[in-house]
Amino acid sequence: MANSDSADEFAALFRAFYMALDERQISYLQGKIQLVTQAEAAAQIQQHLEGLGITVNVREI
Repeated sequence: MANSDSADEFAALFRAFYMALDERQISYLQGKIQLVTQAEAAAQIQQHLEGLGITVNVREI
């Protein structure tokens, strides 16, 4: 993220997703995320997503 404010706002978005999921307010979610990250973080995220049955495409650039 370009600055800490952007990172905080992005984290707040995922916190809002979490709260809605935790309160069983979401019945269906569809989306696409493109993420550029370090290999170690990508592997951890991939593992979590695959555990949820979510299709993951990882490529090294």
